[in-house]
Amino acid sequence: MSDFLKPNILFIILDGLQSDKFYGPKKTSITPNIDLLIKKGVYFDQTISPGSCSVPSVASIMTSLNPFEALIQDDNIYTINDKKPNNIQDFIDNGYTTYALHQEVLNFLGLKKIFDHVETYHDSEKLWNGLGEKIIDFLKSNKLKEPWLYYVQLYDLHLLAYPIKTRLEKGPQQIHNAKFGNNFHDRLVSSMDEWIGKIIENVDLEKTLVVITADHGSENAMYNQEMDEYNDQCVQKREYKPGRVYKLSHKIAMLFPTFLLPLRKKLATIYTKRALEVTYDRMDPELERIEELNLRPFEKRIMKASAKGNPKGLYEERFKVPLLFFGLDIPSNKIINQQARSIDIFPTILDLIKLDNLKHQKYAVSLRPLMHGKFMKESPAFLDGSKNAPKFISHNEIGVRTSDYKYFKNKYHNEDSYLYDLKNDSLEEHNLVKEKPEIVKKMNELLLNFQGNNGFDFEKDVNLFDEEKERHIEEELRRLGYM
Repeated sequence: MSDFLKPNILFIILDGLQSDKFYGPKKTSITPNIDLLIKKGVYFDQTISPGSCSVPSVASIMTSLNPFEALIQDDNIYTINDKKPNNIQDFIDNGYTTYALHQEVLNFLGLKKIFDHVETYHDSEKLWNGLGEKIIDFLKSNKLKEPWLYYVQLYDLHLLAYPIKTRLEKGPQQIHNAKFGNNFHDRLVSSMDEWIGKIIENVDLEKTLVVITADHGSENAMYNQEMDEYNDQCVQKREYKPGRVYKLSHKIAMLFPTFLLPLRKKLATIYTKRALEVTYDRMDPELERIEELNLRPFEKRIMKASAKGNPKGLYEERFKVPLLFFGLDIPSNKIINQQARSIDIFPTILDLIKLDNLKHQKYAVSLRPLMHGKFMKESPAFLDGSKNAPKFISHNEIGVRTSDYKYFKNKYHNEDSYLYDLKNDSLEEHNLVKEKPEIVKKMNELLLNFQGNNGFDFEKDVNLFDEEKERHIEEELRRLGYM
């Protein structure tokens, strides 16, 4: 295929957007542009991300590998494993120029290693206060060398990490009006829809394939006003301010010579773990109070996730994401109910534009046959509970999902294992592990098929970041509500 026939690719990630809030009866936002684009394309309404947070999810999208293979771990930080093949290189090898735009806080993920050109923006920049215009100006400029792939990660929903007062002061006009949604989340989606429409107006859909998805979902998509206010109180109660002991110990550690870097990192890890434990322990009485309330298991789960700030369990609200393809000759107005996976997105793109693509794929498949009404056997989806950085207190949870069941457990033992019938228990309230041992056995077999040479553990390299860089990353993650 000659260069001038190769289509451009616009890939948009709506960071933290749950699928139910993009399409379907649970959406209360006003989204005329998204609704129109769904009618113009193919929408997969049961798409599963392998990760519950941005770093593992985005790394998996870029490599079509599951998080424990897509990432490499320093003591305290994950970054993309550039020893593994990635999908972006496939485009570069086929004559594409690749561009990426993402929030500064994800600099450590390492997208600069794999894209030709990367631009970052401060977390305060949102579509409504200048970022939208910046994207449009770039699309209209002559800076994009065809054929191009332009990856855009939008951070608007992370305004929800801030107190309500800040949301109202810094948010778009829609956030003040209940007409645009029953909660803050949906009102922000309404605002994003306006800008998605403006961005797409500046794209030539006859020679551009557009993909819109999300990296992961979020519990706050289900909040009502009362729950929004409760979450605000929990965020303030969990706030941790480093004391004199930390500041003194950090100064001392930074005086250690370079060859003692592993020791410096170990001290930093010990302190951070202790700091997190202190903040989490502070909320234990609240967890006990929630347990005594006369609420459904689902409602208690959402409240506990808000109180702790560290959701336990691999539930749907974090892993179901939207996935929409349109442009070029993509079929129109088609909704596909069969389970799809985020790791399948790039193999599908490469197949749609007829590039040689599947040489290094391990688990991922192209979804193109489903778009054209052909039968495809459903692929099980791997789920990983890893956070954005190992410094988070992790539950070491892994799982597997089909359209019928979800199973998850601790990756080192079979205690605390859960099985849910997704067809008859969509809120995942009734654990069937003891009632359906035959299904547990089958799901365990599916799960074990995913493990690599190191089981489900990450490859490690303690020399990726120095301690000062890791401290800066930690501070940014904490400031933005990630820790």
